[in-house]
Amino acid sequence: MQKSIYKYLVLAIPCLIYFTVVFRYSVNMPAQDDYDAILVFLMNFKKATGIDNFFLLFSQHNEHRILSSRLLYVLYYYIAGAINFKDIIFIGNAQLIVLYIIIVALIKKCLPTHWFWPALITSLCLFDLNSWETSGFAMASMQNFGIILFFAASLYSYNKQGNWRYLGAFLQFIAIFSSGNGIVAGALLCLFTIFKRDKPGIILSVLTFIIFSSLYFLHYSVPITGHPATDPVRIIMYFLHIISSIVDYQDHKTIVLAGSAVITSLILLFPFEKKNWIKKDMLPVAFITLFLLGSMATATLFRVSLAVEYLIPSRYLIYPDLLVAMIAILLAYKISNKKIFHPVMILCSLVVCLVFNMSFYVGKRNMIARENQILQPGYYYPDSTHAKDVSLEACKLHIYCIEDERKRLIK
Repeated sequence: MQKSIYKYLVLAIPCLIYFTVVFRYSVNMPAQDDYDAILVFLMNFKKATGIDNFFLLFSQHNEHRILSSRLLYVLYYYIAGAINFKDIIFIGNAQLIVLYIIIVALIKKCLPTHWFWPALITSLCLFDLNSWETSGFAMASMQNFGIILFFAASLYSYNKQGNWRYLGAFLQFIAIFSSGNGIVAGALLCLFTIFKRDKPGIILSVLTFIIFSSLYFLHYSVPITGHPATDPVRIIMYFLHIISSIVDYQDHKTIVLAGSAVITSLILLFPFEKKNWIKKDMLPVAFITLFLLGSMATATLFRVSLAVEYLIPSRYLIYPDLLVAMIAILLAYKISNKKIFHPVMILCSLVVCLVFNMSFYVGKRNMIARENQILQPGYYYPDSTHAKDVSLEACKLHIYCIEDERKRLIK
């Protein structure tokens, strides 16, 4: 019992470090998409009535539907009486804690006696400041971390079967409407129940996907940036870069080598078997891996044409970070009955620790720079006139007053 407590304390260290930095360098001020995704939405929601409020919850934000985020904004506003962006950032990041608990539960199920080392590596990857841009960004943390959580929670519920299937279907619906890659999440959850050969789960997940993925595109308009790229070389290079970008680099040779190494590792470690295609006890981990790959493929198709060279925005890096964790779990499963298990997992943990340490300093530096940008006079938004108008209107409606926050910070 005492050993277990020590293990959990060790697993919590990356989380404590992460939240200390996030809380210290986050501010109660809007940035970038916060103006439209939170303030403009709440202004419209407060002015609307009845059925219009319902449709606003499901309306587009760029190419996304962000229902789960909007439900949180409305709930927080009506409980607190005003929006606090630092609190929203904390709630958005707290989703990672729930996600981690789910992943550890899945690790314990497939590796009951060898769970600690892959759980430690997952903690180091999940609470990595590589994702600093999302970590200190209210709207992005709610959306980007939320979609992964809802997918994993739905998958966990479908995996338990019984009455849990109904929770799985509800979370599948939420996942579909949480972000642009929600369609990928919904489709993979259907495939998961098929591989699990769970007939009630198959019926429920397929019906949920057909109904809500169809509704997702009802009155959907494709934004200017919503068209997929067509250059195959650029697509392949960007994808190779994003799947291996837990460490930053730019030269083409390294991108190809690192990306190829990740793909080779996945092929060698993926839990295939002849009878069921994928080993049943590893289905959840396998499908989380597929979701991460699918999300990165989607980001590649729709973002590569906007990228400068092969620059990967920090807000996408939660996916390759988690992919490293999944590779570690697959490796642990592969060698769990071999004498080399502990030496190999300790070595992997040390390497990931070094990456975590490097990301900590880079992420902290970037979060400090971003905090200084947000605190500058003016508005951290491309169109300052629009941001000013939104800020004034939000203050009149008692949603959020940026000038009051500036005065408070000066004091």
